[in-house]
Amino acid sequence: MPLTFGAATSDNVFLSLANNVGATGTGLFFSGWFYPTTLTAGRCYLSYVGSNPSLSYSVKVQTTTSALQLGSNTGTTAGVWTATADSTVFPSGITTNKWWFIAGLMSCVTGPTVAWRMWLGDESTAPLSMTVTQTTAPAGVLGATTTLCIGNDRLTAASPTAAFQGDIGMINSISGSTGANTLLPIGTAGSISADEQTLFQQTFVQPLWLGRHPGHYARDGLTNCEWLIGEFANAATYTRASLSTTTQALFRAVATTSGATPSQQREPTMSDISANVRLPLVRR
Repeated sequence: MPLTFGAATSDNVFLSLANNVGATGTGLFFSGWFYPTTLTAGRCYLSYVGSNPSLSYSVKVQTTTSALQLGSNTGTTAGVWTATADSTVFPSGITTNKWWFIAGLMSCVTGPTVAWRMWLGDESTAPLSMTVTQTTAPAGVLGATTTLCIGNDRLTAASPTAAFQGDIGMINSISGSTGANTLLPIGTAGSISADEQTLFQQTFVQPLWLGRHPGHYARDGLTNCEWLIGEFANAATYTRASLSTTTQALFRAVATTSGATPSQQREPTMSDISANVRLPLVRR
């Protein structure tokens, strides 16, 4: 069941991550359904928060509220990017009072070098790539975080003030090391090639928009990676068997809610959580 955010600017939901997001050679992928009732610049869709809330891998409402503002957790200067919708298919960009499917992909490496890719769809239109433009270059040491904050840019203890205004449905989040054998198949950290962008669109973005399971599984030998599912109506915990001794691949429901309340509506599609549980084969 989606949750409604924005009655208070402090509304948020957060999940604890098992590994660091934002360390060199890591990346993240997320997708989710968002129903904005008001679009106010600076309000936050979600954020992988660091110790300084202004320095985080975040997705916020941009100054032009039909667009998205992306950020980086980089110690001296937070990088800033703008993501705008396909002007032919979505000429007005993101608007209020309808469901939007938003997906994002980030890859980073010491430098700092950070790459973002974004997709936008709605209930009837499959997600399309957004145009991502860097407006402020990131500077300083890469920061890492172990928290995903949904619907705000920080946690309750840090006095969040940027609650999303509207409903947020199911969230998928994949984070961890990038590389050919990982759940985040990006060959060169800090960049995302056109072929890799297409791969993610075909095997992650499109299936999740349809409510299906993603079509990519990593091979044996992958490094640490984590898959979190925020499904607000289900408190169950799902754990997928490791593919190797170094694997951490967990499927967990949402952890802690502060202020957000159950919505009166549902998102257009939901992924089947049980499809993520892969039972081991036993040969006799």
